[in-house]
Amino acid sequence: MGHWKWLYMENFKIEYLNQNFIDSDIVKKTSLIKTDTYSMGAITTRGTNPKRPFNQDYSAIMTYPGNDNIAILIMADGKDDSENGKIASKELVYTLSNIFLNKSLSETFINIPVLLESKLLGELRQLNRRLYEDEVVGDVSFALAVIGKEETLIANVGNVRCYSINDDNIKLQTTDNLTWYLYNSPELITPDEVKYLIGKDYVSKSIGKENNLQKQFEPFIKIIDNQTYNSLLLTTHGVNDVLDSTELFNILSQNNTEDALQTIIYDSIFSESKPSPKELLSRFKDRENMIIEKTIPGDSNASAIVYKKTKNS
Repeated sequence: MGHWKWLYMENFKIEYLNQNFIDSDIVKKTSLIKTDTYSMGAITTRGTNPKRPFNQDYSAIMTYPGNDNIAILIMADGKDDSENGKIASKELVYTLSNIFLNKSLSETFINIPVLLESKLLGELRQLNRRLYEDEVVGDVSFALAVIGKEETLIANVGNVRCYSINDDNIKLQTTDNLTWYLYNSPELITPDEVKYLIGKDYVSKSIGKENNLQKQFEPFIKIIDNQTYNSLLLTTHGVNDVLDSTELFNILSQNNTEDALQTIIYDSIFSESKPSPKELLSRFKDRENMIIEKTIPGDSNASAIVYKKTKNS
């Protein structure tokens, strides 16, 4: 920590301090950052579906320059199955990471969520306009977690998720902006059951989808106390379409950061398919055409970020 790193990604040469970037098409192994109080890592894979030749997921894990106690996790998922989706997700990760690499942004600002929220909304508005006006670039979903001194800001748009985990349970802290919810009550199906929906990958909100700033991109934002969790987990739908929250809780509880990441991705790609639960089929007996027969591991890009406190912190 504390030295400058030069990282090359395609046509980009980037100079960053105390952080790791993950290029989804080049780096397939886990990237880790460790401090005295926590470890965090990111991992991504393209999946096994030949109809999805590009990995649209893009991630960043970083510490605030000069202060390891502030950590930033960014996960983006381009919504176009072509390379345009990857361009959009890369633009989002760069835009958000640059907020925190801006030396004029003080640590006090970072630790006051209402000020950070205002800055985040301003940057997202500009990015939404740029992506919308560029007809070549696709749109993108994302989740963000900023761990400050006492509180954590969590934000998302689309269907990238953030979970918090403590000794007893796992809690979904974000919301899925699914098109399905525009025509059906969210109460009809649980977050763990979404994986069985036909059209589960279609989102009603994303960055760059429309030039309607209020309805199409405004993020879901919440603040949680740092004492309420031991770990945070960010996942794209390639993970959410296969693993349920109980499986994710067990993986995080039983493994260190690196092993947890590798287990999540391996299981998302190579686990056995799961048939649709009978209880769900019964509930949707008049709308069976909305439910898929079974999950399809490896069908989509799968990415995860784990932030895990050390036991003594």
